Amino acid sequence: MSKISFRINTTYTSIENIFIDEYMPKAPAPLYSLVYIYGLRCACAGIQVDNKEIAEKFSVIESDVVNAWVYWKDRGLVLLLGNKEKPVVEFLPVKSLGDSMKEAIPQNKIKQLATKPTYKPTDVADLMANNKEIEQLVKMAEATMGKILTQNDTQAIVSFYDWMGLPADVITMLLSYYKDKPMGYIEKVAIDWSEKEIDTIEKVDKYMSRHKDYSKIMGYYGVDRRPTEKEEKLIRVWLDEYKTPFELIKEACQRTVEKTNGVAVGYTNGILKNWHENGINTIEAVEQMDKQFSSKVENDESNQSVKIVKPYDKKGVMNNSFNNFTQKIYTNEELLARAEEKNKQRRDKLGEKWNLRTDKAWNGKI
Repeated sequence: MSKISFRINTTYTSIENIFIDEYMPKAPAPLYSLVYIYGLRCACAGIQVDNKEIAEKFSVIESDVVNAWVYWKDRGLVLLLGNKEKPVVEFLPVKSLGDSMKEAIPQNKIKQLATKPTYKPTDVADLMANNKEIEQLVKMAEATMGKILTQNDTQAIVSFYDWMGLPADVITMLLSYYKDKPMGYIEKVAIDWSEKEIDTIEKVDKYMSRHKDYSKIMGYYGVDRRPTEKEEKLIRVWLDEYKTPFELIKEACQRTVEKTNGVAVGYTNGILKNWHENGINTIEAVEQMDKQFSSKVENDESNQSVKIVKPYDKKGVMNNSFNNFTQKIYTNEELLARAEEKNKQRRDKLGEKWNLRTDKAWNGKI
């Protein structure tokens, strides 16, 4: 008995309500939903199209279409099969995100994976075959770094895109900034960018500008290294909260080095905090403050009425009036007289045991 072949001729495409209610609102851009729906429409009608045709259909670039397919693959709605010559998109059943997933879907993949996945050469080849953007990314990486990439280099760069979720244009900028560094160093920076969600050109520009500020400030201490997390936190206060000019930061850093012979960001923070609280925001104001302090010290020395104190303590904080306690200053004649008086008291106690020779020796020690 012959089997029956079924066909359907419809003018509509059936879309799961779950897709409309849960997935569409969370898509990064409306285009992603359009690509999914149009692809589903072609699947239902048995129409074959390529990414270029879809891009022309919606007046976008081909890489945007590729990104859309990768996005839906990551969400478990499609499988990207086949190869470069015969790519296949298989639509999977649409499952509810569930109550625990009702919040925005994390797009930073590194936060979802505890460890870096292993990329075999065949895995990289399949990714490049099914995603033209990855293929173009590898070519751009070679041009940017001015060399033929090793297998490990290629696997690392593919992981920036596939595992960390960084866009291709951001990865290209990353490679251009650090092309002279080892790939291991570049990978650490890529992880840092991914964790901080530095995923646009604008964010990269802002990050690199702040990174240059950090390098500039650490150079004031005479070192060539990145600040530690604690140091970076203090530096952000100077730049963002105090709005301290770089000339003042440089002056404070130089004073710190003179005082501590090292990188003591906490000491520098004490100086800058004092200047900020006293409304000092120019080098001229700092010089005027120093002159006033020097004048006060000179007056105090001439009056011999106060103990001389330095303007900043060990933490870089200016000493206040509680430290400037009154202290009697003795002249040399007064000190000799007091010593002679104490010497006489000792001789009286020893009485007859003291002779002239001993007395003379004692006086010689005064």
